[in-house]
Amino acid sequence: QLKVQYGSPAVKGRTIWGDLVPYNEVWRTGANEATYLEFTQDLKIGGETLPAGKYSLFTIPRENGPWTVIFNAEWDLEHGHYQYKEENDVLRVNADPLWETSSQEWLMIEVVPEGLVVKWEKLKLPIAIE
Repeated sequence: QLKVQYGSPAVKGRTIWGDLVPYNEVWRTGANEATYLEFTQDLKIGGETLPAGKYSLFTIPRENGPWTVIFNAEWDLEHGHYQYKEENDVLRVNADPLWETSSQEWLMIEVVPEGLVVKWEKLKLPIAIE
């Protein structure tokens, strides 16, 4: 079983990508404290094994090409990316963003049969999990 805990910011008429959320910088992928995942069985992500446990989830958005998805051992970060330390990364994989015409006002991270999907504004970022 896979659980996701995250804060859900709203667009509120703001420019999200490349402005509120800068490109090429680590983003906490949510609001307030870091988003984290919890699961009781090992997962396969991008062909790599992520051992059962709790991990914070970060992404590095890119204007072009795949985004970097980061699973970090320090899951309980009250201030999100301000406390992020790269040396605690357990796994980094790439995910291809999809851009939709319709806009999602509130950020959602859905658990789907294929893994996770991050949706916010016109972004849909599928993260494949086996």
